[in-house]
Amino acid sequence: MLPDFAGMIGTRPPRATHDDIERGLAFHHETDRVFHDSPTFRALQTEARRTLRGLGLPRPSALAVAHIGVEILLDGSLARDAGARDSYGRALTAGRTEDLGGHIEWSDESIQERFEKLRSVLEARGVPSGASEASAVAWRVAKALESRPRFRLDPVGERIVCAWAEGATPLVAQAADSVVAELRRGLGF
Repeated sequence: MLPDFAGMIGTRPPRATHDDIERGLAFHHETDRVFHDSPTFRALQTEARRTLRGLGLPRPSALAVAHIGVEILLDGSLARDAGARDSYGRALTAGRTEDLGGHIEWSDESIQERFEKLRSVLEARGVPSGASEASAVAWRVAKALESRPRFRLDPVGERIVCAWAEGATPLVAQAADSVVAELRRGLGF
């Protein structure tokens, strides 16, 4: 999850000084590659773009929201699995400085502090029960895009994303098993 966390704190992924973390970073990148090329993810993203444009979201924002929004909805669907939630929590705990986090090298101390703040907040929060509610999805998408002027959502755009998420949630949930199966095949599991 380190590459995603780096994006959330506005920096490049860190360097690792531990073999398990280095393997995890490589696995993350390979998983992203396979995931973004998977037929089911591509179909969900295409449908999301079409729907968002139909609801009036400008094309640049619709492209970004379709990608990020589908990922967030998939996360919410997969988070229903108790084993996945437990693994997520254990990974966040292992990221503490006194554990594997001590083998993560950020480019400077202020970035290390931002990472630790994010990690500790996520660890304390766990997986919120309402994470896949349409309003929470719209808020997370808007937050992810707020530093990107071309894609940023205004209040009307955020309402459009909320309306899209309401309808897309069951479709994405139905497709989650197919996405996982395509990932397993693509990663050789």
